[in-house]
Amino acid sequence: MDPALSPAGRRTAAIARHLAGALPASPPLAAAAALLGPSPCLSYAPPESAEPAPAFSPVELRALLDGHHLTERDWVFRVMEESQLFCPRQRGSGSRVFVAPDYNDGKEAQREATMRRVAHLAQRGVFRGWLTEHGADAELCKLALLECLGVYDHSLAIKIGVHFFLCLFNFIMYSRGSAIKFLGTKRHHDKWFLATENYDIKGCFAMTELGHGSNVRGIETIATYDSKAREFIINTPCESAQKYWIGGAANHATHTIVFSQLHINGKNEGVHAFVAQIRDEDGNVLPNIHIADCGHKIGLNGVDNGRIWFQNIRVPRENLLNLVADVLPDGQYVSMIDDPDQRFAAFLSPLTLGRVNIAVNSVYISKECREACGGQGLKTENRVGIFKAEFDVQSTFEGDNNVLMQQVSKALYADFLAAQKKKQPFKGLGLEQLNGPSPVIPDKLTSSILRSSQFQSYQLAEDLARAFTERTILQIFLEDEMNVPSGSLKEVLGLLRSLYVMVSVDESASFLRYGYLSRDNVAGVRKEVSKLCSELRPHALAVASSFGIPDAFLSPLAFDWIAANALSTGSH
Repeated sequence: MDPALSPAGRRTAAIARHLAGALPASPPLAAAAALLGPSPCLSYAPPESAEPAPAFSPVELRALLDGHHLTERDWVFRVMEESQLFCPRQRGSGSRVFVAPDYNDGKEAQREATMRRVAHLAQRGVFRGWLTEHGADAELCKLALLECLGVYDHSLAIKIGVHFFLCLFNFIMYSRGSAIKFLGTKRHHDKWFLATENYDIKGCFAMTELGHGSNVRGIETIATYDSKAREFIINTPCESAQKYWIGGAANHATHTIVFSQLHINGKNEGVHAFVAQIRDEDGNVLPNIHIADCGHKIGLNGVDNGRIWFQNIRVPRENLLNLVADVLPDGQYVSMIDDPDQRFAAFLSPLTLGRVNIAVNSVYISKECREACGGQGLKTENRVGIFKAEFDVQSTFEGDNNVLMQQVSKALYADFLAAQKKKQPFKGLGLEQLNGPSPVIPDKLTSSILRSSQFQSYQLAEDLARAFTERTILQIFLEDEMNVPSGSLKEVLGLLRSLYVMVSVDESASFLRYGYLSRDNVAGVRKEVSKLCSELRPHALAVASSFGIPDAFLSPLAFDWIAANALSTGSH
């Protein structure tokens, strides 16, 4: 067989012809010398120097995005920016200063730095009222400040979160402080709240086990009631029952909330929570408790994740968090809820709010950001890679995301079937479209149809758990957009909302799989994404500025990256 006729031979010949046509003929010597002459160096120009003036007020958009406590947010940013504990460093030829953790430090150094920052924030009063003040405004202020701390460092936010309420960025979960608040009663509030808020005691949240992350009902740690001593005996019966990934346990926590199977007179009453001390005032691990380090991680090394084994430790009867059920001194088990399944659901309900979050989107976005930044995206000081690793952690944080999504789908489907059985419309949850017949989707979707809120609302109500989260975000967006008066800001919000929906549809196979969109319409959606990006491009800088993040909390890559890498700056 003639090699030239083979597929490889044909490809080789085609490439050779292409190269021959692309390469210019050899120029004369003088012309060649001119081609090899020096070319001007790249220079940096601030984006605002080439961008038109914002078509809308970034201040107004920030007020809409943050929603509340803007003054308090700016204050806590200044608290961090002004302290040497937050590692301010000058980069570039000017006087620009950035604050960011030193990710080149080892694991132990990062942990100790995080704890020193927590102590400084406590001393400055950042946590004042986080547990002792009540009401919606106090809760919103707490979340606003925690979000700002997360902008500086996820480890810092999580370290504080596992102490107060196991909170990650904007998603509320609950831990030591808030487990006591929502699962305990007045006797616990009076005893623990102020000490927790002042960091006189340091808390962690021991629910996850080596063998049980998402399956809380199956945890194996046992708490047996001793009616003579009026104490609970907590024990780790096997290796798979060791408490695992417990944030704060490895180095600093003095107390923990232990989730255990409650045994009374040989009967298992199910999962309950107990307050247990694990270290003394000097930081020494108490007898019959063994704590080990989870080791170095792909991210969040400022958090001291640990493993805990309990060897028949005793805690007072009063340390049972007894909002749902209690144990009387004589060992009688009492609860207002007789059904064990309903009791378990009531017990977990305060802990599940916010446990479901779509970390996959964050990982995908950070990956695209890293690639768009080229080689500079690899540098730790620019933090893109750090974010990518830390967002990846979230996909199994406090339970595997796939399992949690299945739980949400199951609950939504059960509500839908219950409504059908009662022959009632399915109300709430943003999925009312399921009550009616599927609309007829035109063979060719125009730009105006794709950008209409009616079309977008229906298209994001198809795939249960994912649809629920995406549809909820869309509903909040539509409500805020509706309250904005006509003008340039409202127009930009419409573009942003449409881009969010189009990207959600474009990246989900469900619409094609279930036949809601034809192949031609799917192609039309992708084309609309590109069109929307082009229309939003002139507003990109103003939108980014609306996030309200001070320049010091960005990175050299966001500014003059050439000067930041110059020999004269000592960047080598």
